Amino acid sequence: ERLERWCDEFGDSQPTLRSFILPGGTVAGGYLHLARTICRRAERAAWRATADHGSLAGDDAPDDGPVSSSGINPQALTYLNRLSDLLFILSRTVNGVDQEILWLPEDQR
Repeated sequence: ERLERWCDEFGDSQPTLRSFILPGGTVAGGYLHLARTICRRAERAAWRATADHGSLAGDDAPDDGPVSSSGINPQALTYLNRLSDLLFILSRTVNGVDQEILWLPEDQR
């Protein structure tokens, strides 16, 4: 819930995306893009682990960690997804519109 609030807090003031944003911009923005990439990689690995080991459902999910003998805690998957979204939003915040590197179709470069 905290990550979701931060996403809303920092994302609400940003302009609507009209293009893909390429990693880079300021040094801090670049590091936030790198952190987002690593977080997305962890999320994909968690989904593979869920496919291999199953997931815990509802009240069966323990509060003490993402993995148990019964499967992957779905809250861990949600957390990684929201964290990567927050890192993207923060990279946009740090870079500002002037430092964002937008992807352009080949005919517009």
